[in-house]
Amino acid sequence: MRMLRVAGCVRRSLLVLVLPACIASLASAQPVDRGADALLAIDQHRASVVEHIVGAWGPALAKSPARVSIDDLRTRLAGLRADALLAASLAGTLDGLREVIGADDMSIAATKPGLSQTKALGDSAADVVYTPVTPCRLVETRGTFPAVYQGNGSASHTPVAFTSNQIRTYTLQGGNGVCLTQLPAGLNATAVQLQVFGIPTTSASGDIEILPQGASFGSTATMVYVATIPFNTVSTAAKVNLANHQIGVQVRGGGAHVAIDVVGYFAAPTGSGGKFFMQGGNAFGTTAVLGTTDNQPVNINVNGARVARYEPSTFSPNVIAGHANNAAAPGSGDGNTIGGGGASGSDCFEPSTGTGTRSCGNKVTGGFNTIGGGRANVATDEGTVAGGSSNTAGVESAVGGGVGNTASGRWAAIAGGANNSVPFGDFATVGGGDTNTANGDNGTVAGGTGNTAGGNATVAGGALNTASGGASTVAGGIGNTASGGGATVAGGSSNMASGQYSFAAGHRAKATTTGTFMWADSRNFDFQPSVGNFFGVRATGGVGLTVAIDPTTGGVTQFCNLLPGVPSWQCVSDRNAKENFVPVDSEDILRRLVAMPLSTWNMKGSDPALRSLGPVAQDFHAAFGLGTDDKTIAVSNVAGVALAAVQGLHRLMQQKDAEISVLKRKLEAIEAKLGM
Repeated sequence: MRMLRVAGCVRRSLLVLVLPACIASLASAQPVDRGADALLAIDQHRASVVEHIVGAWGPALAKSPARVSIDDLRTRLAGLRADALLAASLAGTLDGLREVIGADDMSIAATKPGLSQTKALGDSAADVVYTPVTPCRLVETRGTFPAVYQGNGSASHTPVAFTSNQIRTYTLQGGNGVCLTQLPAGLNATAVQLQVFGIPTTSASGDIEILPQGASFGSTATMVYVATIPFNTVSTAAKVNLANHQIGVQVRGGGAHVAIDVVGYFAAPTGSGGKFFMQGGNAFGTTAVLGTTDNQPVNINVNGARVARYEPSTFSPNVIAGHANNAAAPGSGDGNTIGGGGASGSDCFEPSTGTGTRSCGNKVTGGFNTIGGGRANVATDEGTVAGGSSNTAGVESAVGGGVGNTASGRWAAIAGGANNSVPFGDFATVGGGDTNTANGDNGTVAGGTGNTAGGNATVAGGALNTASGGASTVAGGIGNTASGGGATVAGGSSNMASGQYSFAAGHRAKATTTGTFMWADSRNFDFQPSVGNFFGVRATGGVGLTVAIDPTTGGVTQFCNLLPGVPSWQCVSDRNAKENFVPVDSEDILRRLVAMPLSTWNMKGSDPALRSLGPVAQDFHAAFGLGTDDKTIAVSNVAGVALAAVQGLHRLMQQKDAEISVLKRKLEAIEAKLGM
């Protein structure tokens, strides 16, 4: 019997396929160092081992809640390390296999060959890994061989079999020291890989169930033992009670002796400082859990480099992803998030000094900050930086992106661009552009370059513009200044609106007095008022007003122009622009004009010394019926009345001249008769 057993086990080409049988036959012998030979055989016959596992478990796994297809299983197994593949080959239950390949009640998408290797989260020095060990006897109820727990576990090692439905508890550390080398006292194992032997003690069959200590037994079976077989065996992965590192074993049925070998474990290595665990869900909707049992940060590494860090907190954890240089400053509060980005070194651009002295990692200080990505970004006290580089968001402020932007004011925002800043002031905004500054409450610079907006002021764009007056505005242009309260510069260049409620536009228009509107043309001279509340226009090419056009052609039909060299307005009076002509009785116009009152007067509110002469609109309208109403008089109508009156006066003079000529001839005839 022994020779056949050894001969069967030393044939390495069939090692994995016959390994469970070999272990069963070795149940009555002391453990030997088989770990190295087993892993070597796995690598030498990987393809055969994979197909053996696929054939044994593929259909059942595809129908399980994990829904791992046979092709997925084959790909996943092919990428396993030798130790994990060994554990998979030893799996005696579907749950055990799912523990090894990481398919615990979760749908696994198809993966590409070479990309599905089962690894720790990334850091072999800190994360959960599967570690095979030289098989060691943890439980031996027969008391015949050295084990951590011999017999009934008492000091006398009394060989006592399990009776029906009996439960015994075993600690994974301690006992007589047989397994202390493989399972050190400081180990934080979350699960162990076991080889379980059931040796029936009656003619009745039964089953054995292994669960974390304190769990409820009776719903599943780790193995079923058959009374007609002296040694029943199965390989399984068993979870552990994380609080006391114990497992519970129950035997049901006719009763049996039990031997249990530990062949590997899932845990953070001793000294890692963490208690990382993976807890699967089930078909009844339990959420799968990935986490730790202590209050220490967890790093996720790839290829030896950190790619994510989770820092526990009383209220809200910090989540730091991206480069390992990304960090929450020591003593920072809760709820910080860095989504990614970051780079090594400390030679990135520092906006405050214009030098390359800033850390290239993304940094947060205080609580509830967010940095989406980029590099060398800083967020402080609920600040947000979406991305870009060398951006800084202060208290409850936000920077959307760009480079070298700094939002220090509370609730301030910079959408992007470069080297823009909000050094102080609440609710200030810079939309973009370059080197723009909003330095007062509610100040806004929409874009452009080198623009500055003070409190409640706005610069829409352009370059080198300044809106420093309260509620002032510069719409654009270059080199414009709106320093008066409520002042506006519409655009152009070198304009200034320093008077309150003033307006300037064009070139070198200076609205220096209150309520003044100044527009200047391209002549390179200042144009400014001498009084307040003045409307001034410098238009050396003339001024034109158009009030009507042809609705079909768009041609001008009614306009007035004030042109250089002409001392008055010229308004259209083209015959072709007029219609409905009615001749006038000029003598009648003269009579009405003579009858119309005339007086001198001054406008209400003006200086009484500023006298004017003329009719009032009511008398003029009553006399001639001209104009739109009896409150206004058109200058052209006054001129028309005057011209008509001149014509009427001319006719009267002609009549008088004719009468005088007749009288003169009569007088001459009388004088002739008298001999005078």
